[in-house]
Amino acid sequence: MTKETKSLTASQRLEGLEASLSAIDQVMGNITTNLQTAINALTLLSDKVDAIVRLGNSGKSVNSATVAAELIAINIEDLKSRVEDLQGRGMAVLATEIQENSFVVGRELGEETKEVTNERIQFPLFGLIKETKDKLIGKKVGDIVTMGKGRNLLEITEIFNIVVPEIEQLKTNETSEAAASTEATETQETQAGAAQ
Repeated sequence: MTKETKSLTASQRLEGLEASLSAIDQVMGNITTNLQTAINALTLLSDKVDAIVRLGNSGKSVNSATVAAELIAINIEDLKSRVEDLQGRGMAVLATEIQENSFVVGRELGEETKEVTNERIQFPLFGLIKETKDKLIGKKVGDIVTMGKGRNLLEITEIFNIVVPEIEQLKTNETSEAAASTEATETQETQAGAAQ
């Protein structure tokens, strides 16, 4: 302890410690933000390298337009694989009509030109504001929805219902797995006893 610290009251020391911790928290927040920025930059760089390699392997010319187009293709593949993963885990099931528990896949079209402005957009319905939900509920694949004046149109290309496993089903699965594990252990013990 320094002479200055000894002359401070306990309350003053706690206030100083609190100010120091607050400064450390702010620095850590800045470090986290900078780290996320670096991760995003590295991800983009990695995707650009992948795009350039894919273009080179296919014999296409490498320029800013072809790289941008290839980056879009890579992003679309990533989005598709996320949906396929949800389907593979049984958490998304194809549906015919948008409901409260739907996961929607579509593409954006220009309001006036109807040309594709965004090849793929996907989102769970529960994350939207009520006004937007109301526009989408009941729509089917192929429907085109006006999202609002001055905004792009949404063409629905796929609809999935989000399936949340029931707690009872999870408990049943855990009980079945535990029983199978116990049975296997008992079988091993029986076989080991018979071998002796």
